[in-house]
Amino acid sequence: MKLDKAAKEHGKAILGTGICPGFMPDVIPIIATAACRESEHINIRIFGDVYPYGLTVWRGMGLGLTPEEYYLQLGKDVDIEFSEPPEQVANAIGWTLDEIREENEPIIAPFDIGVGKLLVKKGHVAGFSQTTKGFRNKVEVIRQNVYGPLCSDLPPFWVEVNIQGKPNAKLRLELIHEDGWTTSTMVANMIPKVINAKGGIVHMKDLRMPSAIMDDYTMFLD
Repeated sequence: MKLDKAAKEHGKAILGTGICPGFMPDVIPIIATAACRESEHINIRIFGDVYPYGLTVWRGMGLGLTPEEYYLQLGKDVDIEFSEPPEQVANAIGWTLDEIREENEPIIAPFDIGVGKLLVKKGHVAGFSQTTKGFRNKVEVIRQNVYGPLCSDLPPFWVEVNIQGKPNAKLRLELIHEDGWTTSTMVANMIPKVINAKGGIVHMKDLRMPSAIMDDYTMFLD
C-alpha cells in the first residue's frame, strides 16, 4: 500500500480510529478476552443512534431512501462508516480467519422522522443493521452486529461482548448522552500513542492501551 510505504519511509505512523470503529469494535472486545485462557466464540453487539453525526453521514448510510433505492444505490455491500470486519480482534488473540461473511440490512422507519434537513418517510430507510461473521476451519468463531437507527429511545451508544470460553465472559459499556464528540476525543487521546509508534499504518491493537489525557501531553511521550 502506497500510504503505508510512504509512512514507513518517513518514520511516521498512521492510525484511523474513533469511537466506532476503533474503540467499541476493537479495544473493548480485545480487553474482554484478556481474562480468558480459552475462547471458542466471541459475539460483539454494538448499538449507536446515528442522530449526532449529521446529514453527510446519514446520506452515506442511505437514510431517507426507499428500500429499493437503498439496494440499487448501495447494494448488499454498503460500506457503513460505523462498522468494520472484526479481524483486528481475531488477530489480537492469534486467530487467522479463513472467511468473512457480511450482511447489511436497512432499518425501516415505522413512522415519519424529521431531523434538521432530513425527512425519512414511513417505510423508508432509517438506519442500518450490519452483521459480520468470521470463520476458522469453516466454524464461526466471531460475530459482530452493528445496529444504527436514527432517533431511537434506546441508550445512545453501547457495546456488549459475550465470550464463550474458559471462563465465559461478558463485558458491557454504555456511553450516556453521546453527542458526536467521542470520535474526536478518541483521536486526540491517541495522539501520543501514535507519535510513539513505529512507522507505517498501525491499528488499535498495535498501540499502548488508550486512556484519557487530563494533563500535559508530553508526559505520555517517550
